[in-house]
Amino acid sequence: MTADSIIQLITVLLGSGGLIAIFLVSEKKTAAMLENIAKANEEWKKIIDRQTEENNTLRCENATLQEKYHQQFDINTALRQEIDTKNTKIAVLSLLRCKKLRCIDREPPYGSGVVDLSDNDPTKTEDQ
Repeated sequence: MTADSIIQLITVLLGSGGLIAIFLVSEKKTAAMLENIAKANEEWKKIIDRQTEENNTLRCENATLQEKYHQQFDINTALRQEIDTKNTKIAVLSLLRCKKLRCIDREPPYGSGVVDLSDNDPTKTEDQ
């Protein structure tokens, strides 16, 4: 471009309001960009609200599942203790079993001391 063409271009722009149009176009671009940013922010807020609500429901579900787990663990512990007690009684009774079949006078293999193997344990309650 020569100097004459540059001067003609500036004259045309100033004479027809082209320079003002250039400023208005940049303002429109800025306004459109700000509007797009505002819409994007609204979408992100919706996503955050949705995720927050989902997190709250999952926390509630987690709490209920943990409570159920602890209840099942307590039941499992009680059943294991009951099995342990019964297995101990079975082991003791098998040790004290008489050598002779259908005998009148007992001859247990290990001592003949009196051992209380009844279910009348004073530490237990009716519920256990």
